Amino acid sequence: MFSFFLTLQIGISYANQPDDSSIKSISKKLSSVEMQWEENKNAVKYQVQVFNSKNKLLKTFESKTSLLKFKSTSGKVKIRGRFLDSYGKFSSWSDLTPIEVPPDPVKFNEADQTNKESFFAGRASNKTMKGKVLINWNQAPQAKKYLLKVYDNNTKTVLEKISNSTSAELFLEAGSFTFSITSIGNEEVMGKESFSPKKITVSSAQISDLNFEVANNPKNENQFEIKLPQKRSIIIIGKLEYSYHMSERIDKPWKLVGSLFEVKETIWSPPGNLTPGKYKISFWGRKDNWQDSIPFEYEFTVKPTINDLADINPN
Repeated sequence: MFSFFLTLQIGISYANQPDDSSIKSISKKLSSVEMQWEENKNAVKYQVQVFNSKNKLLKTFESKTSLLKFKSTSGKVKIRGRFLDSYGKFSSWSDLTPIEVPPDPVKFNEADQTNKESFFAGRASNKTMKGKVLINWNQAPQAKKYLLKVYDNNTKTVLEKISNSTSAELFLEAGSFTFSITSIGNEEVMGKESFSPKKITVSSAQISDLNFEVANNPKNENQFEIKLPQKRSIIIIGKLEYSYHMSERIDKPWKLVGSLFEVKETIWSPPGNLTPGKYKISFWGRKDNWQDSIPFEYEFTVKPTINDLADINPN
């Protein structure tokens, strides 16, 4: 009686990653199949036949051991075997055993394995809140197409798609992602899932530049107004900074006056109790899950009044 007890399927292995000159020939390379069956003590040699999924005979092999290695295209095949004893008589053929020959897994570049700063980048659109990212990978022998899976930081699958080439255009929300490629061969036989060492990073959308209008008071140089833009769901954040007192006459690093504040009015004017000196007011827009807008900055000087000068020099 002839029976198979173990079938191993092993893809082609490379000592080094193939270069561009050999990429075109990769898909033509065959996958390696290694088979082993239960040894019969009366066997002198074995015969193994390989059929396609439609029971068409593809090849007959002979082996003196219970181990056979051969090349095959990816897909579904069937095998059967028999042995020849010392009397020159063949045993009956075993039943046909179906097996799947997978394509090789995708192999990623060695440089991406060591470079932790390498990633595919995109920026989310202000309109769609999604960013376009183009990713690519190396061709795998015997692969006809590829299954792409994208995972978030919680290993949850956020996207699956089939690609007939070695690249794909993705549209993802802001965040950091990992992805895997699974090669698919003939008759939809799946290879091994390979995870890319290169991540995908999509930065969040940024609020468009906002328009701030400054209106000076010609009668009082210490007074002016800034008209703030009104945008739905966007709040305006302000920051007032101070540099130096008028008597010091030397520029110093900006120092925050108070704390950041949310502006709910449509017009902002500097408070009337500011100490004479150099100031800078900054405004920017803020919205949940968006990058703040580019800050609007306006520098101004509060000059001492007659009363301020009288306090300094009463004579």
